[in-house]
Amino acid sequence: MVALKHQLERLRPRLEQLEERLLRDTGYTRLCLALGAIGTALSLGGAATTYWLMHEPMESVGGAVVQHLAASQCTAINHVLAGLSLTRLDSVLRNPERERGSGDSGDAWSSFGVINLESGDLEDLHSPNWPRAAVQEQLQRLPLAASPPTAQPDAAASEREQSLKQFGCASFHFELSPERVRVYPIAAPAKAAGAAAGHGDHGIHGGHGGDAGGGRGATQWLAFLYGPWRDGSSRKVSFALVDLEGLAEAVSGHDARFDAFLSQSHSQLSSRLSLHQPAILKSHQSLTQALPSLDRDDRKLATLRILPFSNQLIVVQLSVDHHELSRSSTGVAAGVLLMGLLGTAMVVLVSRSSQLKLRRLNEALAHESRTDGLTKVANRRAWDEALAQADSMRQRYGESYGVIVVDLAGFKQINDVHGHQQGDAVLRRTAHRLADSLRSSDLLARVGGDEFAILLTRPEATSLEELLERLQRNLTQAGIRASLGAAISGPDQPLEQTWHRADAGMFARKRC
Repeated sequence: MVALKHQLERLRPRLEQLEERLLRDTGYTRLCLALGAIGTALSLGGAATTYWLMHEPMESVGGAVVQHLAASQCTAINHVLAGLSLTRLDSVLRNPERERGSGDSGDAWSSFGVINLESGDLEDLHSPNWPRAAVQEQLQRLPLAASPPTAQPDAAASEREQSLKQFGCASFHFELSPERVRVYPIAAPAKAAGAAAGHGDHGIHGGHGGDAGGGRGATQWLAFLYGPWRDGSSRKVSFALVDLEGLAEAVSGHDARFDAFLSQSHSQLSSRLSLHQPAILKSHQSLTQALPSLDRDDRKLATLRILPFSNQLIVVQLSVDHHELSRSSTGVAAGVLLMGLLGTAMVVLVSRSSQLKLRRLNEALAHESRTDGLTKVANRRAWDEALAQADSMRQRYGESYGVIVVDLAGFKQINDVHGHQQGDAVLRRTAHRLADSLRSSDLLARVGGDEFAILLTRPEATSLEELLERLQRNLTQAGIRASLGAAISGPDQPLEQTWHRADAGMFARKRC
């Protein structure tokens, strides 16, 4: 611990030098750097918080929309099963006061009825979109007389049960089970396609068989068949021709606010419906092979619904790409980060400007406090500091220094006879003449009313005498009478003794 403290003490002067150099070269100090670091950290924190505050609610709403529409698929299947069951009982979708088979009541997404296999007649047809002839034409293409296949238990039964439990509907609220119903794809009627295209896609882009579709006009219709069963001497089949996606959207009570949310977040709800054989439920691997987009959708806000029927499965995949949801959150967070960094830069620049102004002010004050106001050379304070530093270098490194003292003769008489203004002019002229003969490393100071002193660095005895003669000559040429004395410090001579020797030399010249 002591060694570490010693190391820190040794590093402190170097750090102070680096800080001084940084301030001198760039104007930045530790305060500026600290403000920059704090501002950057706050900007990053604000951007992360903004992203989280925006992204989490958007993902929650997007997930809720997906779950809501996925539940609507189960509701739509319940609607179809109810229609099939009740059509068979001849108790639903039929007004008892209306003539049999004449109605076109129902909704725009489903048509229900019963067909007599013996005569080929349609019974209880309720179809707002399909003309009777079109319904008969479609039904003639389907295996109406085929019986629903009977499920055989095998080793994959538990895997199927687990997959249906995970991806299927929770329950069906009618006695008719979907395993007793067959499902087949059929072409959409022209009237239904036109009506669906007129409805618009409500922000939902659908597709089938795993392919992206182009809106409600491309919706696939499905035929659901229940039967055949015997009714007296005839065999009959109840049927439903359904636009399952449109029906699911209708029963969901799809809100336009969902569309606004998806539009504002630059995202869209993807809906894909496909038909598959029950064999895809043998294992998770077979399921992912049949649904290659499943793994990709797992990285989205996705919901999968597998609806089991006797001959094949209806698979509906709903998803909202959360990368699109992230885009708007990321944009706002980036804006917050940019504004924060700009604000930080402004604070740092203002701090830097203040530091530079403070530095210049301190330098000016320091210069003013060490400068004689009249002659603009160093004052007594600066002289004492420089002389003490020179003597310290002598003691530490053996570097000698020289001292020259200058005393003006008759300066009091100049003030008394000609006034202080003339005396001030003499002092300024004296300082100018003395400074002209000195090196830049030498220091000229006014140490008294009419006294000047010169500090010489590393002088030589011969050159010191030459300098004294030159200084004396310059002053005499300017009409200034003065006495000069000089001394060079010795290895063992203290500062006071060197100063005393210079004074003694000056007084000796004055007496001559």
